[in-house]
Amino acid sequence: MSTKASYNWLYTLLIVLGILNFIVFVTVASKYGEAALGYVRDEHFYLGRKGGRYLEVSEAVFRACQIHAASLFVTHPLAIIAAIFNGRSKA
Repeated sequence: MSTKASYNWLYTLLIVLGILNFIVFVTVASKYGEAALGYVRDEHFYLGRKGGRYLEVSEAVFRACQIHAASLFVTHPLAIIAAIFNGRSKA
């Protein structure tokens, strides 16, 4: 496999992972809520939803939601950069 082909495969993988990560985040956030909109009170953890509704979850779920939201700041730029390089390598 040529170097150019292996990079195309990597670019495609990064794009797909970025899109899938975003879809999972939006799906979970719309159904259950987000840690960024939630709060912690007396060791009870709540995911917040638009409209001021909250869902109590375990600390593990709350922390996982925080990490997943933060991961978007990594996967989105990587997917965008990969898309740019993928387009350039085909030209």
